[in-house]
Amino acid sequence: MRAFFVLPFLALFAASCSSSQTPDSRIAKNPKIFRALELEQQSLVEVGKIQNGMTPAAVFLAWGGPDRKAEGEKDGSRYEQWIYNSLSPVVLQSAWGGWSGRGWGPGWSVRRSGIAGPGWGPWGWNGGMGTNVAYIPSASSWVKFINGKVESWQRGRPE
Repeated sequence: MRAFFVLPFLALFAASCSSSQTPDSRIAKNPKIFRALELEQQSLVEVGKIQNGMTPAAVFLAWGGPDRKAEGEKDGSRYEQWIYNSLSPVVLQSAWGGWSGRGWGPGWSVRRSGIAGPGWGPWGWNGGMGTNVAYIPSASSWVKFINGKVESWQRGRPE
């Protein structure tokens, strides 16, 4: 019975691990698109960079798919904007507690909090006051396309 609940999570984990996370893996899955690019653009895409004039396909190979898309109009021209998120840590206080101890796996020693009150949870005992760190997505990079070409872009840098 327990395997019935675990198998869907294992399948989801395996699927997320196989997603395209690097320019190399996206190029390997889309060699035809990559070969259609100019040599200068191929060199940029291989190292995860973009430039004005690139197509959405080239940007996809370099940066991956966007987290969101937006449309708009400026000076009589319609545009599409791709928005990429990064995760920002936020420290949260818990009224129900946290614990200090070991969770699952070797070498894990983290401070976590819970919302269900005292008791055993997936990371061990949840008993007193404590804090937790949540990761909130926020827009960090943008690419604006006009007539199917990059018109402008901005890339956030890790802090």
